[in-house]
Amino acid sequence: MRQTLPFWSWAAKRSRDAFRKQSKIDNYRSRAAYKLLELNQKHRFLKNGFRVIDLGFAPGSWSQVASRAVGSEGLVVAVDIQNVAPPQGVLPVYGDMLEPQTRAKIQDAFHQHRQQSKADDLTVDTVLSDMLHSTTGIRIRDHAVSMDLCNSAFQLAKTFLRPGGFFVCKYYMGSEEQEFQKSLMKIFKRVHVEKPKASIKESREAYFVCLGRK
Repeated sequence: MRQTLPFWSWAAKRSRDAFRKQSKIDNYRSRAAYKLLELNQKHRFLKNGFRVIDLGFAPGSWSQVASRAVGSEGLVVAVDIQNVAPPQGVLPVYGDMLEPQTRAKIQDAFHQHRQQSKADDLTVDTVLSDMLHSTTGIRIRDHAVSMDLCNSAFQLAKTFLRPGGFFVCKYYMGSEEQEFQKSLMKIFKRVHVEKPKASIKESREAYFVCLGRK
């Protein structure tokens, strides 16, 4: 029979988390920043001047990392249903990413940036998604819902990404991931599956890192 750690033990383990402690020192909003930093160090999908969409940005640590990476010449548009204050320098869009009006707001944000930077088009370089619903402990259900989120993010990425662009998406491991990876491989030149060191060891989360839209 599986034993559950008492709350005090679980809380003590979290308080010793090196990434959580470091996030406070580095002024990141959560430990998730180090997942993106590690992935980007390996695959280089965030660069100076890039235009980036960050889906499900709350609490904002991925947007912080992306904003620092793209610099003042780039732009990060952060999308979330929650009305959360964005990090400095990040442009928020509030709404469901599946709704046409939300996508129109994203287009408007990059249209304004194009006018300011004299960019040639409205496409973006990178789409990020660190979205994951609150897990229930029922693995089949949690995996299915996470695949739905991944597919929604993928559809948006296909709308906005330039040729050669990048897509990074978190998912909950399970039986459907290989089929979804095949769909990604039809659109991108290379697709990697990664589990960063900053991910909690017991977690079933992982990331698709997709390089070079065809």
